[in-house]
Amino acid sequence: MPKTTVTARNIAGKNEPAYYRVCIPAPLQSEHKATRKFFKSKTEAEDFADLLNQSRQGWTAQILALPDPIQGRLLCSFSRIGGKIEDLETAVNDFLARRVAQEKPLGEVIKLALDEKAKASRSASHQKSLRLIWNAFLVNREERTANSITPDDINAFVNGRGWSNSTKRAALTKLFGLFQLSMDRGWAKSNPVESVERPDDDSERPEILTNDAVAKLFLACDQLDKPLLAYLALGAFCGVRAAEIERLTPEDIHLAEGWVVIEAAKSKTASRRVITLQPAAKAWLERSQAAAGSAWMNWKGLRGRLDRVVEAAGIRWPANCLRHSFCSNALPVFGSTDASNWAGHSEAILHRRYKAISGQDLSGKKVVLSKATALAFWDLGPEKVLAAPIPMAEAQAA
Repeated sequence: MPKTTVTARNIAGKNEPAYYRVCIPAPLQSEHKATRKFFKSKTEAEDFADLLNQSRQGWTAQILALPDPIQGRLLCSFSRIGGKIEDLETAVNDFLARRVAQEKPLGEVIKLALDEKAKASRSASHQKSLRLIWNAFLVNREERTANSITPDDINAFVNGRGWSNSTKRAALTKLFGLFQLSMDRGWAKSNPVESVERPDDDSERPEILTNDAVAKLFLACDQLDKPLLAYLALGAFCGVRAAEIERLTPEDIHLAEGWVVIEAAKSKTASRRVITLQPAAKAWLERSQAAAGSAWMNWKGLRGRLDRVVEAAGIRWPANCLRHSFCSNALPVFGSTDASNWAGHSEAILHRRYKAISGQDLSGKKVVLSKATALAFWDLGPEKVLAAPIPMAEAQAA
């Protein structure tokens, strides 16, 4: 079986963006010829190609696993309609269009779908991610049926939560799977996600904080909410994901030994990792611990506390900017092996997303990350930041 391929081609010239093309062989098409699909992002194209290849392998295995009598009846039926794949698809689509969907409450559909994932031995992290999105979508739609959900419902959900484009795309993928299963089981006549435009892929354009912004952020936090310094330090100088930070306890922070442990149960990837504490990270954590006492690592009211500090610092706050800043500054200083191990993803992703990226200074001017600025980032401990503090009024006006 021919392999789905991804090729890139520049369509406008040396300095213009390229588009990425996925060539889809004839066996996956209703026509008897290969077709092409185009993407703005190489990541999006590769993900689409991988999904096709996995699907084709799964189809082949499912067909071969069918009992001989069923395979024979399939071939006989295919022959009766002329042996053309487009005629088979037309016949199936006509049947599905005439079939009356069984009205099932959305909550029941979600429960059945999750049960199927559990029976299929999908990973615990995968099941959890599906449960989070599906149950969030269910809120205020408990009395609706799967068949009554419209593209407007999907758009309102994904666009009304302040998510980044990459998070929206991930949510749409999970919802697509839910309603595709609903169609397969006769609980819905169509998949509403198919009519929803997917946002541009922003996964290759992470936004970071410049060194000035980091200094202002930690200074404002030191003046307003010293216990919160631990949250900022774990994100900016350890690369811990926001959701992971909220699961950590003081027992996970080993200041004397000089490391932070992210246990598998608290990790997004369900893999344990150990992060070496750099001097700036350790110093901020110690300062936070001294101020918080027995309430250290208590994130009660976290969102409001963060908003207050960011506003006082007078800086932009892009999505996941602490972790993005860590990855971007760790790569040129510590190398891809250590940086990827600490961040909890592959070296390939680290190079593709974080190598030589840029940020914006407080005036909005582009600042390109260099080895010198990365080294200066790791020197932003309390001794440096608090040595010449910026008055709060100046920080607020910046």
